[in-house]
Amino acid sequence: MRRARTRGHVYETHKICSPHGFCLIASLLTGCGGGGGGSPTPRTVANTSSTHYLPLVEGDTWTFASGARIVDEGPLTLSCSCPDNGGLIEEMELFSPSATLLGTIFFASYTPSSGASLLTTLIGTEEPGATTATIASTTQMPYGPPIMDDHPTVGESWSDGLGDTSTITAVNGTIGISNNQEVIDVATDSVVSGSTSFSWSFAKGVGFAAIAEGGSSTNLSSFSLTTAASAGVTTTSVIRGVITSTPPDLRTLTAALIHTSER
Repeated sequence: MRRARTRGHVYETHKICSPHGFCLIASLLTGCGGGGGGSPTPRTVANTSSTHYLPLVEGDTWTFASGARIVDEGPLTLSCSCPDNGGLIEEMELFSPSATLLGTIFFASYTPSSGASLLTTLIGTEEPGATTATIASTTQMPYGPPIMDDHPTVGESWSDGLGDTSTITAVNGTIGISNNQEVIDVATDSVVSGSTSFSWSFAKGVGFAAIAEGGSSTNLSSFSLTTAASAGVTTTSVIRGVITSTPPDLRTLTAALIHTSER
């Protein structure tokens, strides 16, 4: 059974990126270039049968070539005076190679209209030991900015109306991982906020496949999915909060996935 979860305030944000958010993504990448690389031996395809580019299931883990990990800690119910009040969000904790908690990123998923494909969104962040989370839930994007589509198309793009954009830039990619395996059906989304940008790559039936920012990047090394066919968040622990005028806090969190130095 999932542990009881109650927090302090949840802060609403109004932009995709900020200095804190970028740093957390960056911390997972420092000290190691992109994983994979060519091999003369035929590789085994590691994708599962899931149709989702980011299966959201408690217990799933992704380990990168840098040694850093992302662990799915399960779903929470968002309680705040924001547009996504009562919505389900997924808690992803980020760890350095020595298992130091770097921070938390919250994802969500939704279908924008009848017959449309499922979108995965980045809805918030939290620093280690914090009692508050920063939530990007606005009237224009109540579930946060989309970062992947389960039927991705190059050029598919979303804007928060504040100068930040999220755009699918590549599909049908392949990335080599450990044990002479590879993941296929890789799609990449690039997020641009002012003069800064980063990208996520996701593999269908796998989840996180690569992360890049500036000249640094890291590829997936290995992964473990608890229930490959699951679509996403399903349960009931609560993360509580109220809206404040606190500025956005996602950029530092993003950068931490690149820079794996201890914090």
